[in-house]
Amino acid sequence: METILFSAAVLLRVGAFLLLFSLASSSSGFLFSSATHMYPNIGADSGGYIGTAHVLLEEGRFASPGESDPQSYLMPGYPLLLAFIFFLGGGLPSVIVLQAVLAGFSAVLIFRIGAFIAPKIGFIAAWIYVLDPISIFYATTILTETFFIFFTLLCVYLFLRAHKSAWWEMVVVGFLLGLLVYIRPNAIVFPAVFMGIMLVWKNSLWTWRQTILRAVALGATAFLIVFPWMLRNKILFDTWDLTAVATIQWYMYNAPLYYAYTHGGTHSEALEVFRRRLYEINPYQSDQGTLRNAPYMREVAFEYLRKDPFGYAWFHVVKSAPFFVSDGLRDIARRMALVGEQPDIGSLILTGNIRGVIVFFSEHMRAAVLLAVGVMFWSLITLGMLGAVVAGRVLPIAGKRTLYTCIGIVFITMLVAAGPNANARYRLSVSPFMFIAASYGLAHLRKWINYRTIISHESGILET
Repeated sequence: METILFSAAVLLRVGAFLLLFSLASSSSGFLFSSATHMYPNIGADSGGYIGTAHVLLEEGRFASPGESDPQSYLMPGYPLLLAFIFFLGGGLPSVIVLQAVLAGFSAVLIFRIGAFIAPKIGFIAAWIYVLDPISIFYATTILTETFFIFFTLLCVYLFLRAHKSAWWEMVVVGFLLGLLVYIRPNAIVFPAVFMGIMLVWKNSLWTWRQTILRAVALGATAFLIVFPWMLRNKILFDTWDLTAVATIQWYMYNAPLYYAYTHGGTHSEALEVFRRRLYEINPYQSDQGTLRNAPYMREVAFEYLRKDPFGYAWFHVVKSAPFFVSDGLRDIARRMALVGEQPDIGSLILTGNIRGVIVFFSEHMRAAVLLAVGVMFWSLITLGMLGAVVAGRVLPIAGKRTLYTCIGIVFITMLVAAGPNANARYRLSVSPFMFIAASYGLAHLRKWINYRTIISHESGILET
């Protein structure tokens, strides 16, 4: 079974890459191609990783092309990997093949993690991941998601296994969690999930002292791995922040989108208002996304949001819904020039623009079908995951530990990554854990429905 899962995941992704690459190289009008981006480089994020990797390889500096300041927006893990592949003589296709192979190993890890609950759960979750079109597409692009998914799954698998092994395996898990942060900074919150799981669902073979020592070993090791990067930023930018990503998110998206919502303007108009305010208070007179400018960007964003914290809180919650239910299919179709630009459905609903929603469904039929299919699928996954939160109480301790580790990773990522700019890509990095939890929740729901049907049938027989 594992060999089949691995082969299917790899072949689907390699096949998708060959198809998309051939189409993007032709005159088909794919939106992958532009003056600055050519598939599998699909935009600013991809270009940033590639450009930084070339600077690292050619100049020995971790910086963006043409910039004198060191890079403080990207974490170094993925650019370093790209630079290493380029050094060996490989190109972007080599990166994609490696990502396809890692996707195959990810499918195997999903199966094994789910099997801690029940083999059927691992089987279902792994096949959902293998066939998920969003996972397939992004595995064929120059983005961090595929690497991040693999190493997160590896951390979870080793963590669950470590409950049956020597204490030093928790140190290994902490080491890998620390390295994971160098791929994407939101992993900095994962050790808290692991440590919480260890304390709440304690191994019965460990004393409390042994449990606490293992939890501290995991957390301390992760911190020690991350600390050099924090120290580097303190020396260069006088801040302990890992990256400017979180601040940029608030300054460029969360606060301006709320400003546009409350003032009835566009996102671009709101950004210009925030930019003017930034130049008033920033002695560096720059709006580049670096840690040097981050304190002033943070001040501008929260200066506005503090005026109406409760209003923004409601806006944030409502706009976070796409993290769980957005389809992601329309974005892929747009990049493939299969659909055009569409209005933001969430904004239309939030402002009560029912006419705008009706116009969307009438004028963008292809996009509307993709939206409907995607939303129904992800709503089912979310429903199953929420059901698992309740149903998990009947599992044995090892099953609970597995299930709630998956759920914990999903929800803590949602707290960090969701908001007004939430989309399917933000969810992708934790989607395998949603598949595992949802598979269990929906299987339990099916079992409960069958049980209620049998009881109802037997009651009817007794009454007659």
